[in-house]
Amino acid sequence: MRAQLVPVDGNEGLAGNLRIYISEPNGHLIGPYTSPFKHNIKSFDFVDSNEDQILEYGEEVTLHNFVVENLGKLSFDMFLND
Repeated sequence: MRAQLVPVDGNEGLAGNLRIYISEPNGHLIGPYTSPFKHNIKSFDFVDSNEDQILEYGEEVTLHNFVVENLGKLSFDMFLND
């Protein structure tokens, strides 16, 4: 079963927040975390617009080949299973 968010018009409520807890196999809860993932960009390649390998002020670049790692406690796999 999946939860579904159904927006409803109404009065504005108090500001909210998100707390994520992770249940370990022994039942112990760890957290709270405010985000499920903590992404760290390890590396990437960039190509400047005239491909002279000199990045000049105002010049556009294209980023390629991102290598990203998740340093958070949740894995992407947890969200792929139904």
